[in-house]
Amino acid sequence: MGLKYCFLIVLLSRASASDDDEEEPILATPGYDMVGTVGKEIVLECQLSPRKVAADIVVQWFRSSRERPVHLYRDGRDQLQRQDPDYFQRTSLFTASFTAGKMSLLLKNLTVKDEGTYYCSVNQFNKTLTSPVTLKIGAVGQQPFIKLIDLSSEDVLLKCVSERWHPKPSVEWFDEQTNKLPLLTDAPRVERSDEGFYRVERIIRLKKDAHHKVVCVINNQLLRSEKHVAFQLSDQFQYSINDRKDDGNFKTAFIVVLIGGLATVIALALLLWRSHIRQKKLLKQCKSILRSDSVVVSSYTPHN
Repeated sequence: MGLKYCFLIVLLSRASASDDDEEEPILATPGYDMVGTVGKEIVLECQLSPRKVAADIVVQWFRSSRERPVHLYRDGRDQLQRQDPDYFQRTSLFTASFTAGKMSLLLKNLTVKDEGTYYCSVNQFNKTLTSPVTLKIGAVGQQPFIKLIDLSSEDVLLKCVSERWHPKPSVEWFDEQTNKLPLLTDAPRVERSDEGFYRVERIIRLKKDAHHKVVCVINNQLLRSEKHVAFQLSDQFQYSINDRKDDGNFKTAFIVVLIGGLATVIALALLLWRSHIRQKKLLKQCKSILRSDSVVVSSYTPHN
């Protein structure tokens, strides 16, 4: 009896140990921000462990509400009737890799509005596991250009402009030795479009007699990408400024002459008009006199 009792205790203890050793399911997503680029695609990682998948598994990706899922898989197929319309035909799951525990979401044709927190949710064996993942969206904007905006003083103002950036980029001016140039404002002027892109511009002031190259650099720190444009201040540029001044003087003189000519033409026209009126009056008087004379002649009867 003692041996049988001991054996039973050993079996029970082993069974208990086996139950304790069974792994609890874990749903893991990256512990860092994932970064995507506008117009590209990205896989939001989500891994189930251990790799045990029930036939009735439910996999759901959503953002703020489960009622409008980004993607829903249930009853062995995609269920997209209530899918958020912003994600129409842009999502898919790796269903063939479910047995490997891969519950990741493929998100295509990224937009700025896709940025934010997503939740990967798995329901099976009467358990629901949910894990978040954060997506950051970046966009490298258009090639910047430099605009000359002021020639009225001894200084020249140069404005560097570019748009369709995300997130808000940094804008700096440098000289040929890569030294930062002093700026007119502490921060660039920023505007945001309805699509979520940023338009930036930044101004520097330079002397007109400067003879060196300056470079405007716009940097997207999220994507670690930048674009730049250079501007060369030269003697030719200085001459062009003087030419513009001379051209302005010529225009002023031309306008004065034109106004004088118009005044002369108007005066001559007025004199001609007055002369014409005077002639009409004289002609009218002559006709009146002639009518009077004709009446007298016709009524005259000579005496015998």
